[in-house]
Amino acid sequence: MCILKRLLLLCSCLLGHITLSSGNTLYGRQQDPVEVHWYNTRDSVFELHSVAQLRGFAELVNSGIDFHKQEVRLANDIFLNDTTGWKDWEQNPPSGDAQWMPIGKEDRPFCGTFDGQGHTVYGLYISRGMESYYQGLFGLVLNGRIRNVQVMASYLRAHDHVGGIAGMIGYKSEISGCTFGGTIRGAGHMIGGIVGKAEEYNRIINCANLGDIYGQRRVGGITGSFMWGSFYNCSNQGDVRGRHERVGGIVGALLDGALYDLRRLEEGYELDRGIVRDVEKRADRLRSTQDTFANNYNTGGITGEDMIGGIAGSFADVGKSIIDTASSGGDSFAIDEAEIGTSSGELDYSEEGITDRNTPIDSLLRFFRISMRKGTYFANCYNAGKLSGQYPVHVDGLIGHYGWNWRRSVYLLDRRGDSCYWSDSSTVVVKLEAQRLPRNMRDFETEVQKDMYLIRSPKVFEQMPDDIMKAASFVDRLNAWTGKFGFPFRRWRMDEDSVNGGYPVLE
Repeated sequence: MCILKRLLLLCSCLLGHITLSSGNTLYGRQQDPVEVHWYNTRDSVFELHSVAQLRGFAELVNSGIDFHKQEVRLANDIFLNDTTGWKDWEQNPPSGDAQWMPIGKEDRPFCGTFDGQGHTVYGLYISRGMESYYQGLFGLVLNGRIRNVQVMASYLRAHDHVGGIAGMIGYKSEISGCTFGGTIRGAGHMIGGIVGKAEEYNRIINCANLGDIYGQRRVGGITGSFMWGSFYNCSNQGDVRGRHERVGGIVGALLDGALYDLRRLEEGYELDRGIVRDVEKRADRLRSTQDTFANNYNTGGITGEDMIGGIAGSFADVGKSIIDTASSGGDSFAIDEAEIGTSSGELDYSEEGITDRNTPIDSLLRFFRISMRKGTYFANCYNAGKLSGQYPVHVDGLIGHYGWNWRRSVYLLDRRGDSCYWSDSSTVVVKLEAQRLPRNMRDFETEVQKDMYLIRSPKVFEQMPDDIMKAASFVDRLNAWTGKFGFPFRRWRMDEDSVNGGYPVLE
């Protein structure tokens, strides 16, 4: 049945391809030529050699061929547009206004493997308005893998869920060995140099952003929003700017509980349930995964109104909607205590600010904590990028916001994190003042409100003199950690090529 479905979809694409010369396609204004004849249902591996074939790949996916259990490889570099003057594309679009149509969309995601084999896609150009979601080289990727591709000399202007490599990924997707160099201007939220939004469990590893990233909220050098999964060996050297809050050098919002209602944690979030059910049949259960966030660095400038961080704009922040479900009798998110050893009294939740283990807000924090318990979390990262916000930094130079009940998040990192560093030149930490708080928290009627003024940085975070962070001794300190944990964490070296302001780089 699957093969028959793909044959029918392929026939549809071929018929659509015949009409391309008249400018009428089923799936947007993809420019001529579009070549889909390289695809068949017999083979499992395909190589793309030309712009026409890459555009044809997008046409196939957007028609419903998801490439599950199939692999597409890039055989050489691809120039989608002449990149002369690409930095001026905001005012002067490339000749012919050759916009890219992302691979995968809301109801037709990419679910296979794409291997760039170290090649580069140049001149990707997107300029769309308020209706544009899931924009990037790829649009929507579910249970898919994108590897070893660079997108350079490119310009993307769109609304929500925008990333240089993929607008959104989910359901055990993996982005590895990818780099973006260009400009991304998001008119909305979830904007990242590599991925706009990573929903549910995913892996982002060995990725780098060299471009400038702009957005509203949840803006990050690598990804705008990251729920949970593995995230290591990543770097940002570009400027990251958000008009409002949750702006970070690596991630805008990390362990982003503020986006989700507990009843949706395992229900597919914002995506169509039919699509989600098909993907879930192929993926392993969520709790079989491990969470890791380590060996990442930022040297790019970070600008925003509030909640700005050298590594993450916010961490494990739980939104008001989830707190409201607790007071209204909402269902808690059940955790199997035998699975994590809590029935034996091994874990003391009260130490981590969790007082009622049956409310949804505490269930969510326990869920984050359990996932981190299986991996190495927030370790061996550093920030040397300058932080600039309307509200001053009041905790540290790594995370901008720990949630208004800060002990939950800080205590998690006290026990699950490891050494991380920020440069003394990146920011000046000031005492939290009343006007910094939400309007409904500016008095002292509750203990939680009083407690906000006692907020501190996790014990494993350390401020360091800027000159020390450029010294060989700091490289040795970073490598002591990678030596302890070994593969897959990459080692560090001095910035001998002067590409990172003198701060250490990953080998």
